[in-house]
Parts: sequence; C-alpha cells; structure tokens
Amino acid sequence: MSERHRPGDDAARRAERARDVALFRYALIREAADASLSTRARGVLVRDLARMRVEAGERVEGLAVLDRAQALMPDPPGDAQVADAGARIWITRIGILRELGAPGLADQLDRALGYAERHLPRASVARARLLAERGYELEAQGRFPELVALRREVLAAWSADPD
Repeated sequence: MSERHRPGDDAARRAERARDVALFRYALIREAADASLSTRARGVLVRDLARMRVEAGERVEGLAVLDRAQALMPDPPGDAQVADAGARIWITRIGILRELGAPGLADQLDRALGYAERHLPRASVARARLLAERGYELEAQGRFPELVALRREVLAAWSADPD
C-alpha cells in the first residue's frame, strides 16, 4: 500500500487496500480463465492455487479462490464432468478446513454432501470421498454403527465408478 494519502485518510487507505486485494485475487485465478484449459485441468489449477495460498499462511485468500471457482460453476452443472469438478472443489475445501481445525466444518460438509446428492451419480469416486469425510466425524463421535453403514456406501460408490 502506498503512502500517498493524507494522515487520517482511513477511507482512502481502506479503498486502496481493497483494490490491491482484488487485483491480487484476480492475478491468482487469471491463469485458470484460459479458455484452452479443459475443465479437469482448470479444476486442478484452481485447487492447487488454493492449497498454495493456505500453505503460505493466506487462509482467507486460499478459500476465496475456491469461493470464486464455485461461484463460476453453473448450477445445476450441465454435465457429469462439471458436476465432478464442483465436487472436487468441495473436497479441497473440506480438506483445508479439516487441516486448519476451522469452525464450520460440519456445516460445509453438509453443504458438500447436499451438492453430491443433487448432482453426482451414486457410483462416483468424488461422492465416495465426500461420504468418507463424514466418516471421520462419525468415528470421532464414536457412532460406530452409523460408520459401518456409511463405509459400505463409500465402498459401493467407489467400486461402481467406471473411472
């Protein structure tokens, strides 16, 4: 941030800071906007950018990359590949939140599972991975009978996916 403002000009400083943050975020995702990238390649790039930001200690920016990517996804997704890309963004978000021990993980997981229920086929590795995330919670809470049933569902989804 530059020092071109008069002392006490907090509004101008905040506006310049907001502009700098917006330009920084745009620079992060600009490469992912390349029309020549496949949906899969774009998804990998966006998820890697988010992880890099989080690993650099910029948690808010990392999650903002995922927020922006999700905002650009069509709802409902037009095809299975786009639906899978959306699920992979959710998987990345849940993994980051779990690593950070961030509050709101259960809510985010509920939203991700809702997405999977609406948009993914029952036989899907992405669906299986999201269900497995729920398994971590059940295990931590000692809800083993529910965990057994969930693990069966995970295995069924994982093994039935043709990919």
